Amino acid sequence: MNLNNDDSKQNQFDVELYHNQLGKIGSGVLYFGSNKWAYVNILSSEKVPDLYIDNAQFDLVKAITNEGITFCLCDCKFNSVSLYADYVIEGDLNEASFHSISVRYSDVSEWFLHRRMLEGSVGKTFNWSQIPKNINVSIKTNEEHFDLRSVVSRLLETTRRKSCNP
Repeated sequence: MNLNNDDSKQNQFDVELYHNQLGKIGSGVLYFGSNKWAYVNILSSEKVPDLYIDNAQFDLVKAITNEGITFCLCDCKFNSVSLYADYVIEGDLNEASFHSISVRYSDVSEWFLHRRMLEGSVGKTFNWSQIPKNINVSIKTNEEHFDLRSVVSRLLETTRRKSCNP
């Protein structure tokens, strides 16, 4: 799976749409990102009239790009000539379910480092004070189970500057 770190970018792909029981649904343009709902503008389909009449909903629709990249559109609803998906997963799923999602943020300082300070002196050592504890929460209902965990990982880079006095 490719890494996409730019939420402000709207992704756009020409795709062919497939469903396990219906086969090929049609072709269109898939849009997602930029904090907008994921959807496909259906450009051509013999099945659009049937979908429109039935107010169709699908657990899983596969959108395959011209380059062969597969996006799985999960919990989809058909509206007019567009197919809206609750979420998009890059990859080929057999069903719209999974056991876990792992998300890695590169900068969460505003969440976890509020009121944290560096203590020490230049040329010696610096240490963080008031470091937050890791989060480990489990939420269970009759129908669902959700775990939230945080782990602090650090990337330490050392830069040496050589001074030259003429």
